[in-house]
Parts: sequence; C-alpha cells; structure tokens
Amino acid sequence: MACFFISPVEDSQPYETPSLGSGQRREKSAMGKPQRKRDQERRRAEKARLESRRRNASDPLAGAPSATAMLQAAVQGHLTEDHNLYDMAIDRLALLATESADVSDTLRAEISRRLRILWKHGWQPIDVVSVVRRLESAGHAEVVAAAVVHDARLDRDQPMHPQWAAQLEDMQPWWAERDVAAPVWLERVLATVGLSARAAIEHAVAVIARIQRFPSLPILIPPPGAGAAAAASRRPRPSDTTLDPKMLGRVRALLAKAESTEFPEEADAFTDKAQQLMARYSIDVAMVASASGIPTGGPEGRRLHLDPPYIDAKASLVAAVARANRCRAVLQSDLGFVTVFGFETDLAVVDVLFTSLLAQATGAMVIAGRAVNAAGMSRTRSFRQSFLISFANRIGERSQAATTATTHEAEKTFGGSLLPVLVKREADVDEAVSAAFPLMRARRSRVSNAAGWHAGRLAADQASLKAGPELRR
Repeated sequence: MACFFISPVEDSQPYETPSLGSGQRREKSAMGKPQRKRDQERRRAEKARLESRRRNASDPLAGAPSATAMLQAAVQGHLTEDHNLYDMAIDRLALLATESADVSDTLRAEISRRLRILWKHGWQPIDVVSVVRRLESAGHAEVVAAAVVHDARLDRDQPMHPQWAAQLEDMQPWWAERDVAAPVWLERVLATVGLSARAAIEHAVAVIARIQRFPSLPILIPPPGAGAAAAASRRPRPSDTTLDPKMLGRVRALLAKAESTEFPEEADAFTDKAQQLMARYSIDVAMVASASGIPTGGPEGRRLHLDPPYIDAKASLVAAVARANRCRAVLQSDLGFVTVFGFETDLAVVDVLFTSLLAQATGAMVIAGRAVNAAGMSRTRSFRQSFLISFANRIGERSQAATTATTHEAEKTFGGSLLPVLVKREADVDEAVSAAFPLMRARRSRVSNAAGWHAGRLAADQASLKAGPELRR
C-alpha cells in the first residue's frame, strides 16, 4: 500500500556565478551598476535562498498546512522513524484539534478509507481489531473499533452478511448508545477510551500506519455493499433449517454429566459419546442436504484468533479438532490466526470445541506448575509448548476415533450412499483450501520437553470434548 512522502520544499537548480579574470574589464549595466556589485547581490540572494531552505528543512511543516498534510507527515514520520517530523506533525495536529473539528474528521476519514481497502482484500472487522490489539495495544484496538462501528452505522442500509453483522454487534455495546451526529468522532474516542487529545491522535496515526501495511487475505465473506452476493448470503439455506433440537439437547445433557462427575473414566465416556453425537449430527445434515438435491453452497472459511504465547502449539489443537470434524486449518502465525475451512455445521462444531478444549488445556497447564531441569533452571516455556502439542495430539486421536466409530455406525443407516457424500465433501474442502492458499506449505511442531509431553497427554485423556451451550443452529 502506498506511503505518503511529504516534500514541502521544491528543489531549485543551483545558481552558477560567472568567474571574472583579473584582467577582464568590468562593464556597467544599463542601470549603471558595475559587474562586481551585481555579483555581490546575486551571492547575497543565493545565501538567503539557502538559509530559507535550511529553515524549511528543519521545519517541513512551515506555513499553514492542512490537517491532511499534517496527518500524512505524521504517518510518514512514524513509518520512517523520523522523530523530528513525527513530533512536529503530532504537536500541530493536537493544537489544531483544539481549534476545529478538521483533525477529527481527517483522522476518521483516513482510517475509514484504509478500512474500506482492507474489506476489499479479505479482512473482516474482528480480524483488524484483533491484529491491531496484538501488534499495538488494547487502546489502539479501541480506536480502530470505534471507526469500524461508526462506518457501519453510517452504512446501515447496505446489504450485510450475517457473520459481519454479528462481529459489529460484539464491538458496539458502548458505541451504540451514542448519536452518530454529535459529538465529533475524536471526542467520543477520548471519552470512551480515556485518552488525552494528543494520545488519541498518536493512537490514530499508529493505526493508520499499521493497517496500511496489512497483506491481502482470502475473501471468506462478502463485505457490506457487495450487492447480490451479500444479499444471497442472508437467505437461509436448506442445511440451516434441518437441525434437530432434540439431538442438541442430548449433547448438552451428556456434557453436563461429564463436567459434574468426579470419576475421570465416567467423564471420558460421557464426553466421547457427546463427540460421537456431534459427528452423527454432521453426517445427518450432510445426507439430508444430499438427498434434497437443492444446492446448499460449498465449504466456507472461518478465522480463529489465537492469543500469544505458544501460538503454533495452539494452532496444532485447532488442526487436530478440525481434521477430526472433516475440516482443514491453515495457520498465519505472523497475524496470529488460523483459517479453518469446512461446511457450516462442521465449522460450528470446530469453533466451539476448540474454545472449550483450549480453556481446559490452559487450566491443566497452569496446574502443572513451573518446570525446572536437573540443574534447577527454568524450562517452563519448553514444558508448556510440549504440553500443548501433546494435548493437541491426543485430542486429535480421541476425536478421530469417535468420528470413525460414528461413521461406521451411520453406514448401517445410509448404506453405501454415505461414504461418497463424505468423500465428496472432504474433497470440496481440500479444493477450497488450495484455492485460497495456493502457496501454503506443511508445518510440524517440535517437542523438546518429555515431561511436558507426558503431562499434556495425560491432561488430554481427562479433557472434556465439550461443545457447550453455544452449539446451536
């Protein structure tokens, strides 16, 4: 994306002064001035121009530049680490903000312009806010969230994908209570985030500098205003209307028993049965959709954001759960999220299962305590990294075993028509992954701590494969 380079002073051609030989005759001009006097005046003028250029170079915002020019200078100073340019631009923006609303309008408009570019390149509101929070701070994330919600309220009449609307709903509890018209955007940010005027401007500049360097992502859902695509995505599909509430009630009952029992073996039996029911649930939806003959759409993508540390190890848990539920996971570690591809029902199961399992793994890992080697030196990081990888590996084994058993049982009901449907769906998912990430490569996690590996495997054996109350249509 383009960076703005400010060049407030135009370069002029160097002025060349003719040299005079000692014996050369100095003629008078039409005004009667000798050549020597004219040369002196030219040298003084050139010296004045050079001095003016030095002053402008030390103050590139000399004069009365617009709020847009000052913002561009601040962003450029931030990107190039030109502290002199950055400080001068921020000081003048803060001063101008006390006198007019131009700074507020300029900041919001520039963030909005950058966000609309990101929407066209595959980003979603939760992606931008989460990555800004991870790479900058929670305050920066609040600033960009304010701009996202503000734009959404102004564009509320545009067709919007349900997932997009859900993300905005999660972001705007505090913002929805305020009128869009007043007060100005910057003042609302100040009142809500609790920043000074200068700090709010610095946060906004940092956000602009950060998001303009974001890479393009695969488009998983259409952005607002995408026309027919967004409108069509809001229509219910056959697979959305054939879910069995009784089956979901049975899953919740089994999980409640698993969480309440004091016997690990009994909890394992309950949770494995719940996993089998969810797998059967997915099979039933797939077979109903296949039998109806009505197009239900292909695989979709969903991004799961991971908090540091141990992002690679946590991604292994996502991949294990995804694989067992006929989905595929792709990690983008620099951005801190995993993109999971699969059919809608399977994605819902993966999302809820991973959230629950990660919480269980984290709790068990903390209980395991600090790890030290024979010399008494801390090995906590290697222990926890190995713990999470082992946990993910064992969860994958348990989940896959439950899914396989369920598939064999379902063959008694659907006969030979089941496997072709499941194989076709898995092939469609693989094709969607290849289309979205044609240059991806396989990645394996390394284990360097045997104690962490064994502790993680034990914790996974005792973990509840729960989907929780969030599993719904």
